[in-house]
Amino acid sequence: MAFLQNGISSNYTEMISTYEISKFKEKLNELTKSGYPLLKGNPLGVFFSLNFSPKPFYGYVYESEFKITKNTNINVIPYLIVGKFKKKAKFTEVTYQIIPMKFGYYWIRIIPLLFNIIGIIALAINYSSIDFENFNYTTGLLFFLLCEFFLLLPLLITNISKKKFEKKFLKELKIQNN
Repeated sequence: MAFLQNGISSNYTEMISTYEISKFKEKLNELTKSGYPLLKGNPLGVFFSLNFSPKPFYGYVYESEFKITKNTNINVIPYLIVGKFKKKAKFTEVTYQIIPMKFGYYWIRIIPLLFNIIGIIALAINYSSIDFENFNYTTGLLFFLLCEFFLLLPLLITNISKKKFEKKFLKELKIQNN
């Protein structure tokens, strides 16, 4: 775990769980289906990690560290929650970071862009066959805006899913600000 090697990162979050450390680890193990979490972060790897477990998280829980993602077979999100935990008085201090899984992260950004580029190329190839005297510019503008909407929609859905995933993580493990 790259950010955990020296315990320093620019994007980590420190919070406290109301669970004591053994209960925290037990609860995290109870909520996590064991498996290689990077498989869940891309559309192709989902087939290799297919499971029907009701557990909300997928990944590994080590002695004092964890690496988890959302346990899903359909609505994949290309993010991992990577963190560590340690005892702090009668509570558990949790330091975590949400990091993108490269393949899935770029897949969600590049595929819609490729479809838009293919559409523009198809339009350019058929440019000579367009009758501009009878062309409805409103329809053309609406088509363009629709293409842009489908370019931005996956980014919006991914961002909302990431926030819901983090919220579920914090809620299930009773993690709150210091």
